[in-house]
Amino acid sequence: MQTVTPAQIDGQLAALATALVDLDAEAERLSLGAVSGDKKAVDALATVHAKIIQASTDRTVLTHARAAAAKVENAVGEAEAEAERARQMAIARDHAGKIRDAARRVDEIADEFRALLTALGDDERSIWAALRKACAAPADGRVGQKGIDVFALDAMSKAHKAPAHRHARSVGEIAAVAWAYLLEGEAK
Repeated sequence: MQTVTPAQIDGQLAALATALVDLDAEAERLSLGAVSGDKKAVDALATVHAKIIQASTDRTVLTHARAAAAKVENAVGEAEAEAERARQMAIARDHAGKIRDAARRVDEIADEFRALLTALGDDERSIWAALRKACAAPADGRVGQKGIDVFALDAMSKAHKAPAHRHARSVGEIAAVAWAYLLEGEAK
């Protein structure tokens, strides 16, 4: 069985309405001759009236068929809409899972960063204590020899910004330059 849409049935109903108008006009034209006793007009009018009755019956059938087709079309549309809603919910669930996983990773990074800040501060204090004991504390102060953890914290607070809005040098570069004279001895 072929599926018929409400729009197709509307086209049939419109054609039928046009045919009924033409049949009514034909019946009106034949009526005067039929009441005057013209046998051909009587026969033709009977044929036209039979066609009008058939067309009216067809219109009733088409009207019912259109209502049924509209229900089918609505059911198909609702099924498609339900499928689309289900697809969108799957997408939302997938993204929610990604957000949850990323947020957990942020928590892990934050814990690791706290430990790194503590280690930076502890190592910096240990450097200065060892240099004082070795009577080798530098007379000049270089950027990054004190408060490297502040540079690290600032770098993390600006990590979400575009590169143009971050420091020109990384925390690693600042530390490498600040302690270059000690690190050069590392290579020997």
